[in-house]
Amino acid sequence: MKLAIISSLIFCFLTLEAAELYMGPYLESQSEDSMSVKWESETPGAFSLKWGQQSLEQSAEVSVKKSPIGTYLYFAKMEKLDSNQIYQYVIFKDDKAVSEVHKFRARVSFKDKNVFRFLAISDTQENPAIHKRLVEEGVIANLEQNYPGPFYENLDFAVVAGDLVGNGNEYQQFKELYFDPAKKLQASIPYYPAIGNHDRDYKNYLFYFTSPDNGFGKVRKHGYTYKYLNARFLSINTDQGFLKPGQLVWINRVMRLICSEKDVDFVFAYYHHPFHSEMWTNGNTPYTKLVLNIIQRHLNKCRKAGAALNGHTHAYSRGQETDSPFYYVNVASAGGRLDYWGAEKQKDYEEFQKSFDEFGYSLIEVTTGPTPSFKIQRFSMGDDYVENTNELQAAFYYRTSNQAPHAPQLSLMKDKNGCYLDAGEFIDLDGDLYQSIQWQISNGTQPLVVANGVIYPNDWPNVYERVFNYENIYNGDTSRPGWSVHDDYDSMKGVIYNQLRWPKSLTKDSYTVRARYRDRGLVWSEWAQINIDRRTLAVCF
Repeated sequence: MKLAIISSLIFCFLTLEAAELYMGPYLESQSEDSMSVKWESETPGAFSLKWGQQSLEQSAEVSVKKSPIGTYLYFAKMEKLDSNQIYQYVIFKDDKAVSEVHKFRARVSFKDKNVFRFLAISDTQENPAIHKRLVEEGVIANLEQNYPGPFYENLDFAVVAGDLVGNGNEYQQFKELYFDPAKKLQASIPYYPAIGNHDRDYKNYLFYFTSPDNGFGKVRKHGYTYKYLNARFLSINTDQGFLKPGQLVWINRVMRLICSEKDVDFVFAYYHHPFHSEMWTNGNTPYTKLVLNIIQRHLNKCRKAGAALNGHTHAYSRGQETDSPFYYVNVASAGGRLDYWGAEKQKDYEEFQKSFDEFGYSLIEVTTGPTPSFKIQRFSMGDDYVENTNELQAAFYYRTSNQAPHAPQLSLMKDKNGCYLDAGEFIDLDGDLYQSIQWQISNGTQPLVVANGVIYPNDWPNVYERVFNYENIYNGDTSRPGWSVHDDYDSMKGVIYNQLRWPKSLTKDSYTVRARYRDRGLVWSEWAQINIDRRTLAVCF
């Protein structure tokens, strides 16, 4: 009854007083027992924040600072929160409510739940109507249709992989492009952004956002790290002018920390610029590969897994690293003009298996406990021609309890077209589907190397090496007969996954062939190997 009375009083004031808020409120700086909230007003005043669980019995101290355009940014912290509990808050000015009743869930702990979810988006830099639809008809509707309870009970936070606005030097763009379209979500879910090139000189970015102060050097707030249950997150600045050795040293230090954290199973790094982009190769950033090399080297050493989330290219792509249990995901676009097939310089990269020129977002679910795992789902919101709503475009996972598939059974076969290698049937005892096969061919007869019961190929230089995934959705070859910008062309469709036509250039020597299978949980089998002499090959050509 008390809550109903409070809500009625608040809504009576909304039509008269809503103009007092220029922007917000929005949540950030979540800790184990606190949550911060900020809002902006065009005029100064006696603002207060009242909050609580069943009633607004608590008040938070409010601070203020003046913006570059003369508005006022207010902020307050709600403290001593009980984990996994629902709280509500209302903003008042001169004892009159100037906001709705907003609700959020306090941060969960290991004892509360064994699962958490976060949203990953990027490039909200233009098209606020698309950004708003993605948030309200996409994320919020999706959560409330598929999970019990309101959306804020089933989403813990959001990460943004850069380019929040089109021009970060224009202060008003943060309100128009980033905050206003997502206000229903940001009032109940804390956001953790990374910096993109369109966010410019960062003065306005840093005015709005209070990031963890644990980055590197004089730009400590341009990149940061934080932990949530069994995952650690790295927000990294990959913009020109900040591609510094010092940041690589900081990442190396954070990764050493992660390897020592026994309660951390997964790493999620997010940043703006990809090292490879199928849809827009001009966006390729070599520095990012240095970042990923450090992350993957440590993950292999301490046997942990994770994913890299980026934007910059206004399209969706997903793939995986060959030698690490590590996914690559371009989580764009949440508003930025799409990089359509055939419109930009494009390339089919082996480590990527799927790319789409559509708006959308990713939901990532992480589980804790004795068999931790994570699942990444991509939902499409369509493009400028066809409007989709929450179409599931991709779903993939990693789990620590995954058994390796059986090694291939290699043989050299002959048909009317020559010879081909056959790897035998893909067999996985815990039911995982086929993901990839990796082929290597070397000159001469080479032994396998066995260390700690694991079979590795030696370092003999390969004259042929390829990785084939079960799918390769890439539509950048505009010379293909029947090409259309709207195709989801899969070059692996109809291809026999376990066969490799013998390369016609390899006829003058004896060779060693190695192959291994990978399942969709990113676990490789042991290597299988056969030796093929020159006399055997003579019958193939």
